[in-house]
Amino acid sequence: MRTHLARYLRSLRSHPARSTIALTWNEMLSLATDPTTGDQLGTSEVKTTTVKALVHFVAPITSGVRVFAEIQAGDAIIDFDPDVDLSNKPGLFFTFAGQDWVQQKMGKELEESWDAYYGDQRLHRTVAVRRKT
Repeated sequence: MRTHLARYLRSLRSHPARSTIALTWNEMLSLATDPTTGDQLGTSEVKTTTVKALVHFVAPITSGVRVFAEIQAGDAIIDFDPDVDLSNKPGLFFTFAGQDWVQQKMGKELEESWDAYYGDQRLHRTVAVRRKT
């Protein structure tokens, strides 16, 4: 079974429909805490990396019934490889399809409905994004 999973993951990672996505965030170089407000102070540097992922665009809802209010027509859903780290990246935004996008806040129920595991191994990490304003 393990070889089937490895073959599946290789085919996903080499799929021709995967889009190149630039991840951009601010990384704090020197950290200090303001003793009065507790805010983090310091200098930051803009970091960028590119990854490949499958992107799905949300079509207008034709039935008039929306199961999850977090998702709107025009939003996008991105399936990243499980090793893509999106945590601890303040100000993170995604650039693809000629536009900037930010991560949409999702409820726990929606997030769990997208989880895909094979045994204990996560197959991909799915996030919803909306256009950055």
